[in-house]
Amino acid sequence: MYVFAVSAEALLHRYLAGERGDISDTMRSLPATVDVAVVVAVVEKLIDNKYWIGRSCKKLPPRVIRGVLAASMSHPNHLFLRLAVPPVANDALLQTSWTHALETLLDLDASYSWGSVQMRAKIAKLVADKPMLGAIQGTVAHADKTGMTMLAVLAADGSDVSYDALVRHIDIAFTSRDRRLDLLRDLRKHAARTPALDRLFSDLDDALQERNDTSPARLLGPIIGIGEVELLWFDVRLSSTTKAPHGNVPWIQGSVHVDSRSPTWFSVWASTVDPHALEISQITSFNNAGTQHDTLELGACKPEELPVWIANAAAKLKTAWEPFEPRSNLRGKKRAQVAQWLGGTPTLTKPHKRG
Repeated sequence: MYVFAVSAEALLHRYLAGERGDISDTMRSLPATVDVAVVVAVVEKLIDNKYWIGRSCKKLPPRVIRGVLAASMSHPNHLFLRLAVPPVANDALLQTSWTHALETLLDLDASYSWGSVQMRAKIAKLVADKPMLGAIQGTVAHADKTGMTMLAVLAADGSDVSYDALVRHIDIAFTSRDRRLDLLRDLRKHAARTPALDRLFSDLDDALQERNDTSPARLLGPIIGIGEVELLWFDVRLSSTTKAPHGNVPWIQGSVHVDSRSPTWFSVWASTVDPHALEISQITSFNNAGTQHDTLELGACKPEELPVWIANAAAKLKTAWEPFEPRSNLRGKKRAQVAQWLGGTPTLTKPHKRG
């Protein structure tokens, strides 16, 4: 019986063709003669995964590293690597810089609690590493989505260069007035005390207060039966008790979303699952801006009419709903009241008049 070893290049080709499997060990032991274009394609496919890139690509051959850095990719992780690894001719220096950059990517992927001692230490380490700080500044200045840790590093640094890099994200948040305002405010836990950053956080507090005060979502509080609240968001999954014949999944699936932090503060969708292909077959979806789809012919409703819409949808589709389990900023009895209201048993409270 003969056993033929499959080449690393062949394994990568299989992966790119859609074959499932772990190619981490393959990437860690690539021959110097491997086809650079194939490895670049694999890296591009997985560039969003900092952990995988950081753990699996440290030992790439120098010619492959150069190929990855020279490739055209739009992802911020690739931009960071290009800025963090100088284009040196010496292979040993290139390998050292590459390894350092990948270790920094792993640091940026830290999963510690946001305000923990470990997270503060990690951010302080990145601020002190001037070559990597420069690469982070360049990435944040030119990419729309970089992750909160990169932004926290610049807030902790507090220099004019770091603040200027943050401006792109500050402007987007103030224009969109969505959850990005909340995320930027969370940078305060790591930020240096500088006049520019103090003004930023003061402006953020004002913008958040104005956004939350004027969101129509807050008017639902008394209707739901929880009274007036400063902030209201919840997500509820819709799952029918009727199962699709194949796969034992709910035949009707959907969700209800309310969020006073977002311009799209109200949205609903429901769909049938094709009993043979287990794919979405018909769908109804709408939000506070209007109806997007209604091949399911359930119609749309106003936010305050949600309990009736949910009951009517179940009746029309001849099914019932699994118990509602909201994800929400609300806790305890108020969260339970959201589920009770959606189920059709509201407890109304009168809204307070605003002075």
